[in-house]
Amino acid sequence: AKQKAVMRLLYAGADTAARMSNGMTALHQASQAGNVGIVKALLKFGAEVAAVAKDGRTPRDLTKSKGVLRLLDLVPQGEMPQVDQIPTTNENSKDLMPI
Repeated sequence: AKQKAVMRLLYAGADTAARMSNGMTALHQASQAGNVGIVKALLKFGAEVAAVAKDGRTPRDLTKSKGVLRLLDLVPQGEMPQVDQIPTTNENSKDLMPI
């Protein structure tokens, strides 16, 4: 349900660079929650992997999810991801689900 809502917002033009008062982006939040599907969606829509919150942490710093780390590592720091770089599924990982 959350992932579908995020996808609707992204297709409607939601700003992936929007920040909360603490400087965190949606990618920080999804990474911290370990939500691989939402992280993948945000990356496909251009979320900045190297975004730094006010406390100095990036989305990568906040996650403990191996699936999220793999996705974040696919995007070089400071570059926009290419849609075809981000897998939709991975036979070796149950947490990489199609969006």
